[in-house]
Amino acid sequence: MGNKLTNVEFRAFRNCKALKSITVQNPTVPDANEDAFNYYTATLYVPDAGLANYKAHEVWGKFVQILPIVENLYLIIAQSESGRVKMPVTKGMSYAVVIEAEEGWKINTLTYNGMDVTEQIVDGVFTTPAMYESGELRVAYESVSNAVSALSFNNIKVYGQSGNIVVKNAEVGEIIRVYTTDGKLTNTTIANGNDLYIGVSTGATYIVKAGLSTLKIAM
Repeated sequence: MGNKLTNVEFRAFRNCKALKSITVQNPTVPDANEDAFNYYTATLYVPDAGLANYKAHEVWGKFVQILPIVENLYLIIAQSESGRVKMPVTKGMSYAVVIEAEEGWKINTLTYNGMDVTEQIVDGVFTTPAMYESGELRVAYESVSNAVSALSFNNIKVYGQSGNIVVKNAEVGEIIRVYTTDGKLTNTTIANGNDLYIGVSTGATYIVKAGLSTLKIAM
């Protein structure tokens, strides 16, 4: 039953002896006529947020077994223009992810659900918080050959967020160029002292050039 269910009418499920399970998606307990059911042996699945209220309800609470709906949670790792890693995870668990750059590159920025967590990498490993919803990891890499030059540009950071490449700490007046991996120029922007949001297509990898810095990110 859907998340907009507000009421179960008189005798709606009366004499349904063969009913094995009932799933109600609404976290707010719907009204139920006292004669809506007369068998309570089916397993009732409800949203975790409303579990206690369903158990306390004068009608829904009669079911012998009331369990939370099992949600499919994933840790998504954006890695290339060809796809992404989508790993099933267990609710409430943390996961350690080893992050390695290709030869000639280093990690510039790591984001988890759009938040910069680069400083949380320890010996190349990032550990997620306890996961109660799906999470996405996204890594931007920086060319090692340009690492020294990058310091003179206030440690430019690049990450992906909601269909945008975000560029932080670029010098005012600096020209920011975005290329596809086959060398096609897709965007040219001039830094104005604020964070830059450059709209791009998702599902592709981009090269970002800012002064002498070269960075790479999968969207």
